[in-house]
Amino acid sequence: MTRLLTCIVIMLLTVIIPARADEPKLSLKGNVYEATFGAGLINAKVYLLDSLGVAIDSTKTGRTSTNVNGQWKRQPDFELKVPRTPAHYTIEVNYKGFEPGFQSVTIGKLGSRETERGLPDITLRREAKKLDEVTVTATKVKFYNSGDTLVYNADAFMLAEGSMLDALIQQLPGVELKDDGRIFVNGKYVESLLLNGRQFMDNNNRLLLDNLGAYTVKDIAVYDKLSDRSLFLGQDKDNGETRYVMDVRMKKEFMGSYIANVEAGYGSADRYLGRFFLSRSDTRTQYVLFGNINNLNDRRRPGQSSNWTPEDLESGLRREKTIGGQYEVTQSGSNPWKFNGNFSLNHTSQDDETFTDRTNFLPGGNTYNYTFNNLRNRNLNFNTFHSTHKQTRRIFFSAKVSGRINRSDYRQSVVSGTFADRQESVTRQWLADIYATGSEATLSSIINRSIQTDSMRNNLWSVNGDASITYKFSQNPDNMYIWVKGGYTGQTPDRYNDQRINFGSSPAAERTMQIFRNHPAHEYYIKPIFSYCYNFSDNGNIQPEYTFTYTHRRNDSRLFNPEDPAADMTFDAPMSLDQANSYYQLDKTLTHTVGFRSSQVFRGDGHFWRIMLGPTLGFNTQHLDYTQAGQAIRKTRHSMQFTDSWTEVKYGFGAYSNRWGGKDYRNMLILKFESQAQMPDMRYLVDIPNTSDPLTILLGAPSLKNQHDLQWNLRYELTPQNGRIMEAARIYYRLLTNALVRGYSYDTRTGVRTIRSYNTSGNWETGAMNSFMLPLDKARKLTLAATSEVKYGHATDVIGTDDVAPAPFTVRNLVGSQRLRLTWGAAEWLNLTGKANLQLRHTSSERPDFSNIDAFDANYGVVATVKFTKNFSLSTDMTLFTRNGYDTPVMNNSDWVWNARLAYTFDRGRWTLMLDGFDLLRQLNSVQYAVNAQGRTVRYVNTLPRFFLFHAQYKINIMPKKRK
Repeated sequence: MTRLLTCIVIMLLTVIIPARADEPKLSLKGNVYEATFGAGLINAKVYLLDSLGVAIDSTKTGRTSTNVNGQWKRQPDFELKVPRTPAHYTIEVNYKGFEPGFQSVTIGKLGSRETERGLPDITLRREAKKLDEVTVTATKVKFYNSGDTLVYNADAFMLAEGSMLDALIQQLPGVELKDDGRIFVNGKYVESLLLNGRQFMDNNNRLLLDNLGAYTVKDIAVYDKLSDRSLFLGQDKDNGETRYVMDVRMKKEFMGSYIANVEAGYGSADRYLGRFFLSRSDTRTQYVLFGNINNLNDRRRPGQSSNWTPEDLESGLRREKTIGGQYEVTQSGSNPWKFNGNFSLNHTSQDDETFTDRTNFLPGGNTYNYTFNNLRNRNLNFNTFHSTHKQTRRIFFSAKVSGRINRSDYRQSVVSGTFADRQESVTRQWLADIYATGSEATLSSIINRSIQTDSMRNNLWSVNGDASITYKFSQNPDNMYIWVKGGYTGQTPDRYNDQRINFGSSPAAERTMQIFRNHPAHEYYIKPIFSYCYNFSDNGNIQPEYTFTYTHRRNDSRLFNPEDPAADMTFDAPMSLDQANSYYQLDKTLTHTVGFRSSQVFRGDGHFWRIMLGPTLGFNTQHLDYTQAGQAIRKTRHSMQFTDSWTEVKYGFGAYSNRWGGKDYRNMLILKFESQAQMPDMRYLVDIPNTSDPLTILLGAPSLKNQHDLQWNLRYELTPQNGRIMEAARIYYRLLTNALVRGYSYDTRTGVRTIRSYNTSGNWETGAMNSFMLPLDKARKLTLAATSEVKYGHATDVIGTDDVAPAPFTVRNLVGSQRLRLTWGAAEWLNLTGKANLQLRHTSSERPDFSNIDAFDANYGVVATVKFTKNFSLSTDMTLFTRNGYDTPVMNNSDWVWNARLAYTFDRGRWTLMLDGFDLLRQLNSVQYAVNAQGRTVRYVNTLPRFFLFHAQYKINIMPKKRK
């Protein structure tokens, strides 16, 4: 520990020592805005007048550029330098078409480290003059670089008529869209999806992806976005707080107008769809209202180049209803403020019928489990979020509050059996009647059979909030902030379970009927943060920080058994308390963290360095009050570790001048180290067995240690000035020490698992990735996007049997993959995309009975959009999915999947009629496959992979009436 602290001090000194500079003059910095709408004025002439009104210096606004909403914009700022002596000055600002503006400045007492002084904003009133109209002509370039911002031109991509935003994003070279809405650009995770620079629905990406029409989008920008607080502090992308974002920017004709699109459809197998989206957005406000109702349970869209595979086919019959809205109101100027919020109400109803065939890989021989599950799930969810911030010259205030209410109700009926040998032609009825109709060989192979009815209902509510205040000092460049966070969650889960279990060949079943009342259950926390930022130069700072976190969690879990085992079981039936498996748990965790963040930028001729440090040392005290089976246990656990610590070194080289007079860099190298710690759940430290589930016994492990997660990442980014190519490469190494895993011992005679937590070693993974986009022709109609990746890792688990004590074993995974996409915009009426996704996997283990896996998965296909006439088009995709190398014949197969959409537009594009067909070759089946170190699973689901859907879309754009 001493060596580590010494290294940190040495690194900090190397950052601070060379950073001091002479401070001979005082910098006067200000901004110039248009008075009516608060727009910044660039290239305004700024004069510095002495006390006699004589101009002694001059400059122009637009001194710096900032990446705002994906566009490098010159700021309306200026800087004038004056002697550090008492004096009186006047600043005069002139701009064509505006009346002159003036600002008085008096230099009095200065702080010893005061190197600059911020001036009040200067606003100019517009002269009464008609402005000339400017016409901008866009090109069909698919992507280009604007500084360090990657911009995709939406009009350069041909999409199926009626497409939503998700269809556009899936076409973007180098972009990967996951089913859950996560987005990756050249392998880098996008933290936020924005609409016109504004956060949408508290980062629920799927709501925007599924509801915003692609026809409204002008372009999509990907960049590092500065926080509002960093903009207030005048920080830039090199030393400010940033998020990696994808900003969807709407076309000019939709800004300031009301847009609406409505869609409805009906198809085979009673499939239906209904959707509406209403929006109004301008520079100051944004209002959105949307709704959706459907039972499609399918995210496929005909004619889209997505990464969908048959394994992604959704299970069950799902009906969903959603309504939501968002608002944002902003005020610019000298004291800007912003107020925004959103809400969503969602109801889902899901009915699943699944059959799972699982092979368990165990020391001494595999076992085979067959499970039939009928599930009915109902879920009602309400979410809301609201935030505001307000700033003055010295103060930035921000506050947020969010709330959630959830009501869920699920019921399931399960029939399962575990055997020592593989069984053929297994059905639900055969398994239910096995003790009456099973053969002698079958009964000699059976380990257990379970028939279970389970239901649960739960009400959950939560509220979270935070508030922060940042203060800029007047006589030095420092700032400080206080941030307080807190939240509360409560729930009332009730569960009913009726289970009959047979062991071996005995027809006599053991019946357990239970009611779980896991409440009161609540949790709350409070987390104040105190920080002071010391700016030791224009390019460097150090920010010590202290955080105090208190978490309080209580859970009463009471298990009741019926007083009359022969009676029908209900939530209101007479019951008696099961003392052995009921428990009371109270967790209290107190954490003090101390640390600092430091940033230093070194700029040279054609290159720059940025060094950032963020070590954080946590002191934790965990306290547990626990009562079960008549035993009262009190535990207190102390620990100390570096957590949420990081170090980043960034090197940019190959500088070139951008059009704003600043510098951008063709090449960027980023080396980052991160360290995180995870404390075990205190419940897992209690060594009192829980036998509420006869087939799963839970044990504690009093000696568990904290898990540490260490990651090293080296990333290279190429963004040349001409924007013809984009390339990113990454290598990484991740090490888990004392990894927390849930291992088990398996009783081969009864099929009972005894589970407990373990700390394991030997868990690590390393890998490399390269991604690039390249136009292959001068006209940029032919574009190649490719991603290559290889990774190798060791994963350690703990498994034992009745003959072999639980022991760690390591599974080695080597995976190589290649994704290719070649897009050809052949003509205005034709767009073709060829795609190929390949993956090779080798899985092995030192266990003598482990079956190595050498598998090859691939899919190849073509996507086409054809406009036969101005109003009539076809969008289609055809893909061959193949699997090879698996030891089960059912998993080695090839499926052709063909989807298509015919679309017809009329009434000047307002109406679009669409006919979709899915799986036209009828080769998809309702089977899902999964293989890992613990077992192999084949899952059959009640889904409908093929259907037709006819739907109509109406869109309208209403411009508000101009004021006279």
